[in-house]
Amino acid sequence: MTSLIRMAQQSDCAELAKVHVASWQAGFKGIIDQDYLDKLDVDTRALGWSKLLSGERDKVYLQFDSESLIGFTSSCHCRDDDAQVTWGEIVTFYFLEQYWGKGFSHKLLSHALEQLELSGNDVTTIWVLKDNFRAQKFYAKHGFVVDGKEKTVDRGPVVLHELRMTRRS
Repeated sequence: MTSLIRMAQQSDCAELAKVHVASWQAGFKGIIDQDYLDKLDVDTRALGWSKLLSGERDKVYLQFDSESLIGFTSSCHCRDDDAQVTWGEIVTFYFLEQYWGKGFSHKLLSHALEQLELSGNDVTTIWVLKDNFRAQKFYAKHGFVVDGKEKTVDRGPVVLHELRMTRRS
C-alpha cells in the first residue's frame, strides 16, 4: 500500500471537498444535528477550499493511499487572541472513516506538527468539539492537553461548542 503526503493545489479542491463532507458526516454523527450534516454541500466546500488555497495563510497537506485522497490537514499561525508569536494551529484534520485507526492519521499529524516546528512554532493548538471524545483521545495520544479555553461557533442552524487542546514541542 503506497502512502503519500503532499501540499494541496487548486486542482485538488473537488476531491478535498468530497473528503471534507464525508468525514464530517461520519465523524460528527450523533454530535452535530443530522439534518445539518445531511445538507453539507460538496460544491460549496470546494469553493471554500479554492478561496483558502488562493491565500497564503494556511498550509494544506493531503494524505493519499495509492492514488486516492483519504485525509487532509491545514495549519497556520495560531489565530487565537492569546496566541504568542511561536504558536501554530492545526485548523482542520479529517480522514475518511474507513481509514480511521490504520496509522495514516498519525503519519499526517506528525508531518503537520513537524512543518509547524520547522516554521518556528513551539506550541500547537487545535480546537475540538466538546463532545467529540474520540478526537480528544486521538490528540491526547499525540501530546495535546485541554488547556481550559472554550469557544462557541455559530454555523447558522447549528451552534458548535469547542475546547482548545495545546501541545508543546
